[in-house]
Amino acid sequence: MRRVLRRRLRLRRAVTPIIATILLLALTIVAAGVLYASLTLNLPPQATNLYYSVGTPFQEPAYGDGSDCTLNKTTGQEMCQSIPAVRILITGTVPSNGIPTSSVTFVFQCNGTTYLRGTLQAITWVPGSSSPVPSTAPQLGMCGSFVPPKASFNRLAFFQQLTPGSPVIHVGDSIVFFVGTIPGDDDFHGAPSWCFTSGDSACTIILIGPSGPVATIPIENFL
Repeated sequence: MRRVLRRRLRLRRAVTPIIATILLLALTIVAAGVLYASLTLNLPPQATNLYYSVGTPFQEPAYGDGSDCTLNKTTGQEMCQSIPAVRILITGTVPSNGIPTSSVTFVFQCNGTTYLRGTLQAITWVPGSSSPVPSTAPQLGMCGSFVPPKASFNRLAFFQQLTPGSPVIHVGDSIVFFVGTIPGDDDFHGAPSWCFTSGDSACTIILIGPSGPVATIPIENFL
C-alpha cells in the first residue's frame, strides 16, 4: 500500500512541473502577442510624397470656354483655340504604388487669397472631352482684389491622367496649368500676368496631402 502511495505522489510531483511549464509558455506566447499587436498599432503611418518636374510652356486648347471652343458633332470633341500652358509632371510617388487622387488637394494661392482649391480627383479633366464639367466642380475664387466671373477649374488648371479614371496618382500623370491668354481675346485664362514676374512667390501652387503639404511650387519662373 505504501508503495502505491509513493508512486502516486511521485506521479503528482512529476506532472506538476510539466503543467507549470505549459502555463508559463502559454503566458509568454500571450504576452508576446500583445506586445507585437501594440507595436504594430503604434507604428507611424507611411509618409506621402510627390516628386515632380516642370516642363517648358507649350500650346494647350482653352477648355471650358464656350466663346473660344466649338463642339465637333461628329467626333463629340471640343475644338478650342490654343493658349500657353505648363505641364507639372509627376515623376515619383511615395508610396510607390500610387496615392489616392482624393487625398491630395490642389491649392493656388494668389496674392494672399485662394484662386482655386480642389482635390486632384475633383479637377481631373480628359482633354477634348465633350462631357460638361459638373456644377459641383471647384470654381475659381479670388486673386487679391480680382474676382473673375464664375468659371470652373479648367480655366486655370486641370489634372490629366495617363489612365483616365484611375483612383490613384501615378508616375506620368500631370497638372496642366495655363499661363497665357488668347491674342485679341478679352476672356481670362490662367493666372494674372504679374504672377510670373513678381518674384515674391505671391502666386504659388501648393499640393496638400493627408499629413500636410507635399509640394510647394512658385510659378514666377514658369515663363
